[in-house]
Amino acid sequence: MPAPSTVEVVDAQDAAVGETEFDRLLELNRLENIEIHVMPTAHGPHAAHHGSFNLYEMPDPYPDVAYTETVGGSLYIEEPTVTRIREVWKDLVEGALGSQESIALIKRCLEG
Repeated sequence: MPAPSTVEVVDAQDAAVGETEFDRLLELNRLENIEIHVMPTAHGPHAAHHGSFNLYEMPDPYPDVAYTETVGGSLYIEEPTVTRIREVWKDLVEGALGSQESIALIKRCLEG
């Protein structure tokens, strides 16, 4: 069975993203099943600014599921609400830089 694929969108405004995190993103980007995309600060507020989430697109016959953590605990989200999460994901991917542009930006940030 092939490894699951993942696309990570990182907020470029996140002050917690530092050198160690950038190095780790570059390391992860070397894996075939991972794409890294950076959300540029010029994009402004985006649909996921309230927090992170995971969207699991499952093979038939299983439904897609989203997962998020809040101060109130962890939540697994199923249809019909997962449709809204899918729309937020689409907004993020469309607003983020492409994978190659993102990696170039991360490397420039590391160079100082």
